[in-house]
Amino acid sequence: MKQLLLVLSSITLLLSCVSHDLNRTIDCDQANLAIETTAIVPATSCGTEDGSITVVGSGGKQPFTYILPGTPSRTSTNGVFQNLSAGLYSVTLRDKNGCEKVLDYILIGATQFDASFTLTEDNLCLEDNGGIKVAVAETNGPYAFKLDAGEFTASAIFTEVKSGKHFLTIRDSDNCEVVLEVNVPRGNTGVSWATDILPIMTNSCATTGCHNGIDRMDWRIYANAKTHAADIKKRTQDKSMPFNGGLPQNQIDLIACWVDDGAPEN
Repeated sequence: MKQLLLVLSSITLLLSCVSHDLNRTIDCDQANLAIETTAIVPATSCGTEDGSITVVGSGGKQPFTYILPGTPSRTSTNGVFQNLSAGLYSVTLRDKNGCEKVLDYILIGATQFDASFTLTEDNLCLEDNGGIKVAVAETNGPYAFKLDAGEFTASAIFTEVKSGKHFLTIRDSDNCEVVLEVNVPRGNTGVSWATDILPIMTNSCATTGCHNGIDRMDWRIYANAKTHAADIKKRTQDKSMPFNGGLPQNQIDLIACWVDDGAPEN
């Protein structure tokens, strides 16, 4: 009788564990899925489909499935996608539990699509004055040009461009398009500690209960502000500082530019 009870008890425990596993909820936020490119082969020219992308996933629960959106979409178990034309792509990583991670802006160029750029740095803070000038070897013109989500234009010159990564689309006379990544350099904006930043610290931060040197560290003192520059930028951007309300956007931008300039005492 005792042996029978032990067997029944074991069966009950086993069924309990199976039921628990069936009802287990997957928290994809805790899966720590990640995906990155390991190889990109450019297409031979604008119209050929001989480029490729190789990606690799990590985290989550294997096996992985890689998905390349399109009409129709394509799947891969090894992260390799071939026979691709020049352009921008995204790949979705899906693990065994159905959790997903997307990698955007994977750029396949074209090796025989000859284009060069002259870049002008963006050295303004509250406005943008970067520039891009495109030169394309005239093999199948006329060409049209589009920057990011703008409209196509016959002009190969773009002005008032913000520093950072942009995507330039070049279209030839056969309506074949190639998207190229362009990084506009950032210049020193010249935002002044004395003229621009100190007044913000004085009027909005050095107040009762805040950074006035009594309740907290005095951020009107340059050395203190310099030491904590990165934190000041972060907290003003997420609007956790000042504690009694966020700053106007132009002041948030001025602080960010000053910090990115190296927080100079100018």
